Amino acid sequence: LDTICLKCLRKEPEKRYASAAELADELVRFQRGKPILARPIDRLERTIKWVKRNPLEAASLGGIVGIFLTAFILVSWSYVRAEDARKDEAKQRRVADEARDTAQREQKAERWGRYRANIAAASGALQLQNSGAARSALDDAPEEHRNWEWHYLHSQLDGAALVLPAPGGKVKSLALSPSGRQLAVCCENHNEVYLYDVATGNEIAVLRGHSAPATSVAYRPDGKQVATASNDQTIRLWDSATGQQTGLLKADGAAHLDREPLVKYNSDGSRIASYGIYSADDGGVTSRLWNTITGKEIAVLAKWQENIHPLAFSPDGKRVAVGSREYVHLCDAVTGRQIAVLGPHAKRVVHLAYSPDGKRLASAGAEGDNAIHLWDGESGKEVAVLRGHTSDVNALLFSPDGSRLVSGSKYPDNAARLWDAATGRPLPVLAGHKNEINTVAFSPDGKRVVTSSSDQTARLWDGRTGQLLAVLGGHTDRVRHVLFSPNGRRVVTASDDATLRLWDAQTGDLIGVLRGHGDGFDQNCAPVFTPDGSRLVSGSFDGTVRIWDMNLLERNGILKGHTSYVYDVAFSPNGEQVASAAWDGTARLWDATTGGQTGELKHQTGIINSVAYSRDGRRIVTAERERGVTLWDVASQKPARDPWFLTSGFVDSRACFNPEGTRVASGTIEGSVRLWDVATGRDVARLEGHEKRSIDVAFHPDGGLLATTGMDGTVRLWDVATHAPVAALRGHTEEVWRVAFSADGKLLASCSTDKTIRLWDAQTHQQLAVIPLGSIVYGVAFSPDGTRLAAGCRDNTVRLIDVASRQQVAELRGHTDYVHAIAWSPDGTRLVSGSGDHTVRVWDSLSAQERARMEKASRAK
Repeated sequence: LDTICLKCLRKEPEKRYASAAELADELVRFQRGKPILARPIDRLERTIKWVKRNPLEAASLGGIVGIFLTAFILVSWSYVRAEDARKDEAKQRRVADEARDTAQREQKAERWGRYRANIAAASGALQLQNSGAARSALDDAPEEHRNWEWHYLHSQLDGAALVLPAPGGKVKSLALSPSGRQLAVCCENHNEVYLYDVATGNEIAVLRGHSAPATSVAYRPDGKQVATASNDQTIRLWDSATGQQTGLLKADGAAHLDREPLVKYNSDGSRIASYGIYSADDGGVTSRLWNTITGKEIAVLAKWQENIHPLAFSPDGKRVAVGSREYVHLCDAVTGRQIAVLGPHAKRVVHLAYSPDGKRLASAGAEGDNAIHLWDGESGKEVAVLRGHTSDVNALLFSPDGSRLVSGSKYPDNAARLWDAATGRPLPVLAGHKNEINTVAFSPDGKRVVTSSSDQTARLWDGRTGQLLAVLGGHTDRVRHVLFSPNGRRVVTASDDATLRLWDAQTGDLIGVLRGHGDGFDQNCAPVFTPDGSRLVSGSFDGTVRIWDMNLLERNGILKGHTSYVYDVAFSPNGEQVASAAWDGTARLWDATTGGQTGELKHQTGIINSVAYSRDGRRIVTAERERGVTLWDVASQKPARDPWFLTSGFVDSRACFNPEGTRVASGTIEGSVRLWDVATGRDVARLEGHEKRSIDVAFHPDGGLLATTGMDGTVRLWDVATHAPVAALRGHTEEVWRVAFSADGKLLASCSTDKTIRLWDAQTHQQLAVIPLGSIVYGVAFSPDGTRLAAGCRDNTVRLIDVASRQQVAELRGHTDYVHAIAWSPDGTRLVSGSGDHTVRVWDSLSAQERARMEKASRAK
């Protein structure tokens, strides 16, 4: 009713009832309880009315509302902008993170790719004997990726067994004691002389006393005394055992001069001849004769010498010859009395050589004097003048029997000549070098001559006919020195390319490259063998002295002895021994470090397919074709029990121990796998599943699973406890030769004649990767840390695979026939491979020095 009345009272006519009839109808609807048409005033109208009635209050309230709305709008707008900015920042952050992740992946991929490229480059450089390029490539290889292959290649850069802690500076002189047990070294710009034990490299003593750099060192023939010469113009004598000074040889009026004095003993050690002692009292630079017992000067042998002039004792030590300008002074070595003055030469004398029997003395000049003078070694009477060289003579040497003389000349003559030492009659000319000849050497039996040249080669000649036998090439700089081993079977060349090379003296074949020095060799500091030929000592401009173990160099990691194909290899659990099985009817045991054969397990028939150690290393199991499995006692190298014969034949299947050493598993020709009890030799189980011959067997590290392979192209897994099949892994398209578990047991690798390696999850049995190698793969083995997989291939290589990326990282070359088996040492530092070339090779990632230190520490424990 209020609503009806208020409508009647509206000021606006259009908002009132249009007529009384409309109002009547409305009231009737009200009376009857029906909905009326009029509507109450809405809030907006009320608000407007209130505003009209209260304009001031409305304006204030409107301002407040306006401020609020404005603030709300501004806050909302700011929030929206902030939210948009946050979203944009999050987007930019995502983009940046993605870009960073992409960049990191690309950088990681680039560094991994660079590592692989550097390994390939270093391997190639070493094959070309370019150790400098190999070192650069290895140094540039990213450190985070450096693994076994990097350390192996790096170990090839230095093959010396010992590197002596020389004081630095160019090695100017080194002398080996007559026994070969001690070494004396002096270096440029060092006053001290160092004595070392050759066998251990330990420093014995430091000889201190000279006030200027030492320039020359020599041992007395009995080895008990060392003589050193110095720019302080003194000669000092030392006890070689204690390093105590026992004598001082000094001329009256001696004073410092820029010369490099040198000293030599005579054959009985009673006399020393010196060159380069300056004395104003005697008129300049002199050669002198000294009594080593009294320390007194006996005589001045020659005066006013310029540059380096030669001196030589006769083999019996009774005479001494000294070059002085154009003459040779022949003197009595006991009294110093002058016997004869030989000459004159056309130019100053620079070379002297006594024949081993002392009957002849040869001398040669320089600066255009191309003639060689041959003298009677006792009287000094001239025998002949040898003419033929057209350039200065650069080397002179008599043959061991004294019957011949060989000489070598400078550019452009570049020839070596043989002469009859008795008459001076010319013998064959050794022509072929393209640059000057630096040194010459006769083999101990005189049947060979070797010459070194600045043309980067040495040449091997027949010592009597002069026939060229071989060109010893490969050096990349001048060849400074050549020498034969004491037994004459080997030749060593030393070059300014900082390497030495070992050659077969009969064939001229290269045996090994001796890398390690960082610089070349002084012309007056030649490498030297110990008397027994077991070691070679070399000193270099790089300030180091290196001792090389000839046995290790000869073997170069190659174990020779088998006479047929090597089919399997294994490391002993302690890593000290290697076992190999071959088709020559033997399994052989080797010292893993020295390469010496330590045992031989002879079988009754000719083909041995596999060899494996028990975990304690006390037993070995071998598999013999057509005969079966034999258990051996390692200590006695005798069978621990009779062979377990397989009635259906064994053929080329393998056998191995379980981790506990209580079971042996082996394959058979009909496809079954046999389990044997080690204690009783009893056949425990026969696992049937392979459709064709089973080949390889391998136990899981926990011993619970057995993996087997077969000619049917499958890998099968068996529960060892229940003998039940667990899974058949299919994927290979041809026979599977080998299978191996990773050390943690998570991965399984198999290799096949389908030229692939396949990786499997050992728990889910899913195939994880197929790694194609392009060659038949006969052997596969995980490194102990699981990061590398080694593969023995038909193309004569050992391939190394990075397990994480499934990519090949290195290729080891050296075998000349297929590689049939591969195994890692327990500590992961070495690989051993067996090949159809009848050899076993040990590939060591530790340098010879590191290996020696490890062996020494192991022995100490």
